[in-house]
Amino acid sequence: MIKRKKLSERMSELAASKMINYARLEREAGIYRKNVKKIESGKSSPTLNTLFVIAGHFNLRSLVFYNAHTGEIFNKYLSETGSADGLEKYVSHVFSEERERQQLSVSDVAKKVKMDRSNYKRYEKCTISPSPQIIDRISEVLGIVPMYLSKYEEEKHEKEITEKDTLHSRNT
Repeated sequence: MIKRKKLSERMSELAASKMINYARLEREAGIYRKNVKKIESGKSSPTLNTLFVIAGHFNLRSLVFYNAHTGEIFNKYLSETGSADGLEKYVSHVFSEERERQQLSVSDVAKKVKMDRSNYKRYEKCTISPSPQIIDRISEVLGIVPMYLSKYEEEKHEKEITEKDTLHSRNT
């Protein structure tokens, strides 16, 4: 199974691998070093728009969801993630589709997330943009794994290797 990681963990991994060049990110994407450091440390949460800019700068996907129940990557709406608005739509589609697949009501999910029903509905209807913290909370309740700043093909490969290992361990 793909490990659940918070955005701050993923940003720290990128920094450790020298993938993040703070000066270049500041110069080319207009995102200040101190703000990136705050995201890395978990002291700040970017908007989906900022996440989209950071991902684009490093040629990564902003966000891909892995469904722990079905073992699938949510790629039905992945093509929409070519813009910040599209990223918000992707998030809302995934939340809505997975909630309906599990036959949960909006109220059920809102209670489990400890959020007002109307606020949760606004995330599903894409009238407000969720922060990564909200995405993490809702994802945990729905049993899906958000993979921030991901190379989709690498994640897909990692999933395939995990599945082969699982099958191998069952056969031995």
